[in-house]
Amino acid sequence: MLDAIRRDIVEGVVPPGSVLEVDVLAAEHDVSRIPVREALMTLVGEGLVEHRLRRGYTVTRLADGELAQLYSVRGALELAALAVAVRHVADEDVAAAALAHEALQRAVRDGDEREYHRASRAFHAALTRPSRMPRLLAVFDRVWDLTDPYRPMDDLGAQEAARLHAEHGAMLAAFAAGDAGALLAGAAAHQENLSARVRGRQFAPQAPPAPSRRARRRTGAGRHAPPAGDDPCDGQEVAVTASEGKAEITTSDPRALEREVELRRAQLAGTIDELTDRLKPAAIQKRALASARERASAFATHPDGSPRTARLAAVGGVVLGVAALLVVRAVRGRR
Repeated sequence: MLDAIRRDIVEGVVPPGSVLEVDVLAAEHDVSRIPVREALMTLVGEGLVEHRLRRGYTVTRLADGELAQLYSVRGALELAALAVAVRHVADEDVAAAALAHEALQRAVRDGDEREYHRASRAFHAALTRPSRMPRLLAVFDRVWDLTDPYRPMDDLGAQEAARLHAEHGAMLAAFAAGDAGALLAGAAAHQENLSARVRGRQFAPQAPPAPSRRARRRTGAGRHAPPAGDDPCDGQEVAVTASEGKAEITTSDPRALEREVELRRAQLAGTIDELTDRLKPAAIQKRALASARERASAFATHPDGSPRTARLAAVGGVVLGVAALLVVRAVRGRR
């Protein structure tokens, strides 16, 4: 589930700024809310998701200029990995990079933008993998995850796509030949062209997609919540007060009230799940056994763990007496 949510974000299926509904995701993946929240908090740690009090979870939306900054970071990490990788290239590394390049060429030929993004990332990964620097490559992947949702290579056009693909070809040739100077020079030029494209474009997030029919059927949701910034509560006065132990919500906008109630319901979801688990028969039986053991232990031992001799003797006497009574009754019954 975590990988599926991450993939939808990275591939732009759920665009930046989209609200991630816990109930909808739980229904889509046939799980409870708890693992969904755990997955979302993992993605918060990776920077792909943001969590704000009373707003829930949203796909991270970069501020102006941040995408270009991330491209610069990505380029620096790639050059560092390539400088090491080119010294350790084996035949199988060249073969893997060539296969990735062929897939990239097919995407360019077919004009498949989504496949172009996947194949381009696979090609760059194939070039950096021989560096055998797992920590650097992990950071490289995380930064790439943050840039991919903006689909910066969409609408390339045939001429620009051909130019970038030719740069990939030159990088592959230098990689196969073990030519560090040519590889690093080609990679730097390629990175500069990508950064120039990013700086020259505005990447406005698309409208969030509607949830699947299964999700709507199971949760009653008709659509995803609007992106952050278009929230119906924005600009509205919403006050929450406590009166005689009850929460009261006051607002001048019915839509804002509806949204506030939904947020309150989501906040209670974890508590509901926990209570549901606690009321399962197996859980009740487990707690009852634990309680019985605790009472028996308290009766038979002192607080320091030593046995209560007097109590044990009394219990033993009662048990022996009952046993003797049963024996006597059995003997009389036989007569």
